[in-house]
Amino acid sequence: MAELCALISALAEVPINQNIAITGSVDQFGRAQPVGGLNEKIEGFFSICQQRGLNGKQGVIIPAPNARHLSLSQDILDAVEQEQFAIWAIEGIEDALPLLTNLVWDGEGANYPDADYPGAHSSGDTAGCSPSLSMAVTLAGLV
Repeated sequence: MAELCALISALAEVPINQNIAITGSVDQFGRAQPVGGLNEKIEGFFSICQQRGLNGKQGVIIPAPNARHLSLSQDILDAVEQEQFAIWAIEGIEDALPLLTNLVWDGEGANYPDADYPGAHSSGDTAGCSPSLSMAVTLAGLV
């Protein structure tokens, strides 16, 4: 999943939010598939974020099929409850891209900057990147 997001980001010339970690496998249709070691991955990233100072913009994107198997420490659960850390369970690439790029995917080939989107970050002028992201996702065969 991370590799596909990085590839689309590079093709579209749209930066990826560096406050968000992503894990998971993806099939040929862009659907998220489960992975192992998820609790350890989340706890490791959370530990780094905690050391750097939780700011409410950090989080982890995980495959939705893994969500039912989570068994996280109380520190992480408290941070999520206090909105200092997020865990997003996604069904596919179309769910990950808005979180990582600050562009809302409308499913019709057009994308729009939206600074209020959960996990959004300010990355400068993203308005001109919308057609590129649309083209990159289309080229990847995910629409």
